Order: sequence, then C-alpha cells, then structure tokens
Amino acid sequence: MSALGKYDRVSSILIERDLVGAHGYALGSDPKVFDFPKGITRKAIAKAMETEGYKPANIWDLLDYGAKNPDEQRKYPIMALGALVEVYDGQFAYFFVILLDIHGLQRCLETNYVNIPLEESQTDCTHQLGVRK
Repeated sequence: MSALGKYDRVSSILIERDLVGAHGYALGSDPKVFDFPKGITRKAIAKAMETEGYKPANIWDLLDYGAKNPDEQRKYPIMALGALVEVYDGQFAYFFVILLDIHGLQRCLETNYVNIPLEESQTDCTHQLGVRK
C-alpha cells in the first residue's frame, strides 16, 4: 500500500509488515486534517476529534490519504495517532507514530517517537488526520 503513495523515502523503522493492509478492512470515511497547538497531549487530541464525530486515523487511513492528497503533505506534516508501530530491541519496547512528512522536495513516510504513557505524551506535529467514527 505504501507504493500507492509513491513516497520518495520511507522510514527505516517501518517494514513491509507494518504497511500491509488488513484483509476486509474498510477505510475510515470523510478524512479531515485537524490543526492543534504544539504540545497538546494525544488524549486531548482524541477527545477533541470525538466531539466532532471523528477518531484518530490509523496507518491504512493515512496511507490512503497520502496517496489521494499528495500536495497536502507538501504543506505540512500530517500525523495519524492511530498508526502506532512497536519496535523491540531485545530489551525495551519503543513506540513510534507514523506521519506524512516532507524533506526538501521529497515526500516521506516517517515515524516519530512516542513517550509512555501514550495518552499523556505530547506532540509537536500540529496537523492530525481523523476519520469519521
């Protein structure tokens, strides 16, 4: 599915296993990019989206949005809080959230480290993708 977005670069943390869609998964409808202040918690983002009938997008919603709206990601990074990847180094587990980003003229599928507990961690990525519940 990442090939559909024609990304110039994909984070080395992501592996094809993370980017394969689930069989029978229905993409979220009516995707919307929300703009939040820097430093807001992930819990507050989810709550704000919920008041409008949305939920944080997952990896498949993000990949679909990026493939259909490549110029949006050229304006600003777009994160999907429902797109978490866990990396285990043999001793510790690390969590990363996936985002559409841009480096120069390159469209990128990147990861951003998430502090634990996930709900209370803050983000500097102000644009968050949500889909209808």
